[in-house]
Amino acid sequence: MTRKRLLTIGFGAALAVGATSCATTPENETPAPASARPGLVMLVVVDQLRFDLLDKYADLYTGGFKRLYNEGHSFTNAAHDHAGTSTAPGHATLSTGVYPSRHGVIGNLWLERQGAQWVPVENIDDTAVRIIGVAEARGASPVHLMRSGLAEWMVSANPRSKIASVSGKDRGAIHPAAHVRSAYVYWFEGAFGRFVTSTYYRASDPKWITAFNSGTLQTHRSETSWDLSAPASALSKANRDTADNEFDGVHTFFPHTFAGEAGNAPFWLWWENTPYVDKVTLEMAETMVTSLELGRDDAPDFLNVSLSATDRVGHRFGPNSREQLDNLLRLDRALGEFFDFLDRTVGKGRWTMMLSADHGVLDAPEDLVARGEYGHRLTAAESAKLDSLKARADSAQDRS
Repeated sequence: MTRKRLLTIGFGAALAVGATSCATTPENETPAPASARPGLVMLVVVDQLRFDLLDKYADLYTGGFKRLYNEGHSFTNAAHDHAGTSTAPGHATLSTGVYPSRHGVIGNLWLERQGAQWVPVENIDDTAVRIIGVAEARGASPVHLMRSGLAEWMVSANPRSKIASVSGKDRGAIHPAAHVRSAYVYWFEGAFGRFVTSTYYRASDPKWITAFNSGTLQTHRSETSWDLSAPASALSKANRDTADNEFDGVHTFFPHTFAGEAGNAPFWLWWENTPYVDKVTLEMAETMVTSLELGRDDAPDFLNVSLSATDRVGHRFGPNSREQLDNLLRLDRALGEFFDFLDRTVGKGRWTMMLSADHGVLDAPEDLVARGEYGHRLTAAESAKLDSLKARADSAQDRS
């Protein structure tokens, strides 16, 4: 069981909201009508956001996390009650409300028997579709998702409901939109340096997506250095900045720069492992709200926003790292700006949201040992021995 914190704003019975007043809107925006029901329902997933990190840094939050604490409801006994928690099963479970054994997305990657071979299957792989504008890329869709989800239920209840989903990862965008083919489902691909979707959803990108990729996204090309923004008074809450078990054992401290760390890798592949990817994901979410006019009429719309930086930073540096502290403070500020945007465009009291994680993460073994607990990092020799044992077991299975 993986514990997580569930925070909501205005998320209650029948998706009722506590207020119906609309904030003032810019002259070029059309204010949404007041209603007893929300015009926009949102799921915000922070990949790998461990529940205790919300409390650990609570006194430092000034933006979105603080607003969730002050105005929302906090459910502390929420959990992903399935084993092997990871990104794809977590998002699929949040979408459908059932265990991976029922919705079919049992991992990010699994093996299926095809004849005499075990074949690896990626959770979103679909050879029947392709990525728009990238003929050589593997297609992606919810083909392996075996149950319907919230997005489908909303469209079934009201065919005029619009569905949009955006993430820094394909699986974080695809599974929450379930099987709604009319959905606007986009994710950032560092290998292509833009937000993409597949022909499962449409034959071509709308003009506003193309404009975002060629415009707003390109302003982030200047983000070639990730500098520490956390205040000096907060640094004692995290690990020291030179822990040699982090990342590659060399680039373990601020600043983290493209020039110093990317090697021969393209810029966007380095960049998507920084907090900047969440900032641009939220900017894409704002573009979706504006371009699709989400939450503007009496048909409730659904928007999923899956934020990937916490997971990538966590894998590289650990949950207690100084990098994770800085990332979460940046995310807090970005979420605060996003919520303010929703108040201006959709209307305060006209949107409701739930924030959750898709999975958690263990402390680094070195952190456990430092606390006097058991911790061990797998060595290369141990890993090779496990691989050998697995190969022998597979061979025995093939002979049986």
